[in-house]
Amino acid sequence: MSVVRVNQLQDTSTNVAANVSGGVVTFSNRIIQPAKIAFKAGKTDGNQSISNSSLTQVTFNSILLNDGSCYSTGNNRFTPNVAGNYFLYTALQLTGVFGDNATYYITIRKNGSVEVYNENKVWEGGSFSLTRSASSLCTANGSSDYFDIAVFVNGSSTPPVRSGFAFTQFGGYLI
Repeated sequence: MSVVRVNQLQDTSTNVAANVSGGVVTFSNRIIQPAKIAFKAGKTDGNQSISNSSLTQVTFNSILLNDGSCYSTGNNRFTPNVAGNYFLYTALQLTGVFGDNATYYITIRKNGSVEVYNENKVWEGGSFSLTRSASSLCTANGSSDYFDIAVFVNGSSTPPVRSGFAFTQFGGYLI
């Protein structure tokens, strides 16, 4: 076990950064905070058509929270600028006519590859509003890794992704 005892911390210019007295550290004119990276985006620009039998990126045009400015509505991606572990989540609703035996799933993708997905099967077709969610702990390198949301439907019809914050959203934060 090692013990380090100091009464002052200084930066490289010998400016006092902190004083230590009685086990209490007092910082001098500096606020030390960890990086705050968090976002929540929603879809409010109308229902989004999706392609049958292929992954379609979901667009999120409205930002409710964007601490760290890592979510872009331009490319619908979350690109964290701090390396670490992130909790990411999404929920979206497909609303309309589903064909018999339709399969659909939503995905959280990392760099274009599926990180996690939630699949559902509609055995008997009809008109429905179906909501799915997915979440995952994901690791990002803080520079080039990005995350987005995609949806897949395989069936005789492809209901659109429903617009509205209450129905379709994407968010996450650094843990």
